[in-house]
Amino acid sequence: MRIDGLVVTKVDAYPKGGAILTFLHELKRPIYFLGVGQGYDDLRPFNKLDFF
Repeated sequence: MRIDGLVVTKVDAYPKGGAILTFLHELKRPIYFLGVGQGYDDLRPFNKLDFF
């Protein structure tokens, strides 16, 4: 199976990035969206600069 990118839901707001940085480093694939709440309207475009 090929992974082109990720949508990460249930994200903890850990200021250093936590699992998000691991995904980027290990999978070397983009994260397209982050889930910041419980609904579909709570998906936000991912900006890695928010975690550095």
